[in-house]
Amino acid sequence: MIVDKYSVIDENARVIHSVIWPHVYIGEGCQLREAVVGRAVTVKNNTVVEEGAVIGDDCVIGQGSQVKAGVRIWPHKEIAPGSTVTESVVWAGEWRRGLFSSWGMTGLINVELTPEFCARLGAAFAATLPRGATIAVARDHARSSRMIKRAIVSGS
Repeated sequence: MIVDKYSVIDENARVIHSVIWPHVYIGEGCQLREAVVGRAVTVKNNTVVEEGAVIGDDCVIGQGSQVKAGVRIWPHKEIAPGSTVTESVVWAGEWRRGLFSSWGMTGLINVELTPEFCARLGAAFAATLPRGATIAVARDHARSSRMIKRAIVSGS
């Protein structure tokens, strides 16, 4: 384990075979295994960062989050509390806990709403319906909406 200057690892945190750059805060009860944490990162309490994960400079990882093995979080990103990050966060400014809100489902195309995710979403939705049910799917004029609609339909 390598911990650079001015970094703080709080009580009951476990950091195993990891590299911690300067000015990093690792909160209470966190677990980091074989991870790289960039400069000026805040990892809030009870967060788990798995093997091979890399967190870029100036990121904030919310309390109770889980960063899965091999995930890369680019600099200046914020992960919402309680999130499970299963894919690398490259373009999004933040990673929210969920895609569903009172307004429906929202997310960045090809970042949070990938064709694979939407196909799985369509399959999960279709599994809740009785056999032979009819489903109506609509979209706006955008080409990305067309792609997502086709992914949802192919999964159902």
